[in-house]
Amino acid sequence: PRPGLLDVLAARDDGPIPTIVVEPPGPEDDRYSIVSGEYWWRVAQAAQLATVNVAIALGLDAITLERLRLDDPHRPTTPRDPIAAAERIADYVDETGLSLTDIASEFSTSRTALSHLLRLRSLHPDVQAALSRGALSIGHGRALAALPSAQQTRLAARAQAERLSVRAIERLAQRSAPDEHPAKTGSVAEAEKDPDIVVLERQLAEHLGVPVDIHHRGAEGSLVLHFSNLDVFETILERLQYSNH
Repeated sequence: PRPGLLDVLAARDDGPIPTIVVEPPGPEDDRYSIVSGEYWWRVAQAAQLATVNVAIALGLDAITLERLRLDDPHRPTTPRDPIAAAERIADYVDETGLSLTDIASEFSTSRTALSHLLRLRSLHPDVQAALSRGALSIGHGRALAALPSAQQTRLAARAQAERLSVRAIERLAQRSAPDEHPAKTGSVAEAEKDPDIVVLERQLAEHLGVPVDIHHRGAEGSLVLHFSNLDVFETILERLQYSNH
């Protein structure tokens, strides 16, 4: 796979990458071959590192070499500090002038993932600190980012105290967000709809984390998903497993 953006930026800024294990040249070859660490070799190339740490596998049997190959990480690592990762991405965007779509196509990531990380920079400093130390996840931060600072800190404290899941925080954040799509009184709106449709609306709303309206007449109709900002919209796309590249 292509090297992950955050791994490349970390290698460029912080230096050494994990050690790459190689086999010495064979009798008919004058080149070393990588046993474990090919992904990190690609990261080093993308980061334009002049040197890398290498361990030469001498005297290892075939089973041990195969185990090394199977244990080799082949995918980008998850950032330990998402706030620091967001700052690195923002610096890279400023440095290169590239769009998130261009960056996503160059590296092993998606525009949505980059956008989610960058929006973490808008969180209240106390909430950012909770993400940095691992008390809250990226998903928690993404759900809180659309709220005013006071609500962010209140829900963040509750999430940590009660160990709430990301889905639970998304539901609480949705209730706390200003309602840009006021609905009819529940009893009136639901009385006009088939009970099965009302149940389906509630189930979809629970799954997607946003208000859902279903309108139908005969075999035709429409499905409306309400979102209050781009963070919520991108969450819907993610739940629908949509990718724009």
